Amino acid sequence: MVQNNRSPESSETPSTIVDNNVTEMARLIDLHAILARTREVLFPGHNDTTDIRYVLDIACGPGGWALDVAFEHPKVEVIGIDMNPAMIKYASALAHSQGLQNAHFRTTDVLKHLDFPDNTFDVVNAHCMSSSIPASAWPALLQDCMRILRPGGVLYLLEAETPITNSGICERVGALLAQVKHQADGYALTNDESPVAITPLLGPFLRQAGYRNIQHKAYAIDYAKGAEAYEGCYDNFTVELQLLKSFLLEAEVLTEEEFDKLYRDFTIAMLVDGFCGIWYWLSIWGVKPASA
Repeated sequence: MVQNNRSPESSETPSTIVDNNVTEMARLIDLHAILARTREVLFPGHNDTTDIRYVLDIACGPGGWALDVAFEHPKVEVIGIDMNPAMIKYASALAHSQGLQNAHFRTTDVLKHLDFPDNTFDVVNAHCMSSSIPASAWPALLQDCMRILRPGGVLYLLEAETPITNSGICERVGALLAQVKHQADGYALTNDESPVAITPLLGPFLRQAGYRNIQHKAYAIDYAKGAEAYEGCYDNFTVELQLLKSFLLEAEVLTEEEFDKLYRDFTIAMLVDGFCGIWYWLSIWGVKPASA
């Protein structure tokens, strides 16, 4: 998730920040729609959901997953938290407009202590956290999730890898974003500039934090030209790259002229007949032991 909380020294104007919030919100809504078509169920591996009463969605964005849970499970109380107030305002308005009185949203800095009592939730869910929290924050966050889960409660994580395509320019963009992530202070999860971001590390993270009965399910989104997910992924990737422009320029990886050419070539590459792409996601979950 692209974070739009800029420091006072940022060169972005207030109107730019608002525009970025709106654009990122639209991108996340479309991304949720893509993932919702790909994933069969809201709670993988949970054959019986009658024991689920209280759910927390961390980094909920505009509320897609949390609102789906609230709609499909009206007896479940769902809380969504996010660092971006604009996302929370939108999610709250949508819950109100849909009459979902069991969905609640609040602005929270997930890098700080999660302000909930011990043993509160049956399920804690977190999507796409690797791009929004430093590598050093993972152990504390997973421990805090363990604290607020009830014994037997489940933590769900969902992360993606850099897409694989048959386009040289698209592969260059993926490598470039991996390079920027390694240059970003504290965000690199590996010791080199490998495009592998997070999925191989999720299992070890959960085991080190003390979770048990760890399971996973992989998803592959085919976004070759003509595939069902093609248009959604095209919009997602082109918008995300444009949103990352300021970060790429600040990192001095590209000049503005170089970025504009790269963006133009990238969009054209995905429009060419014969374009193929696949995007791997991993859902992984672990259980808080009764003795924790």
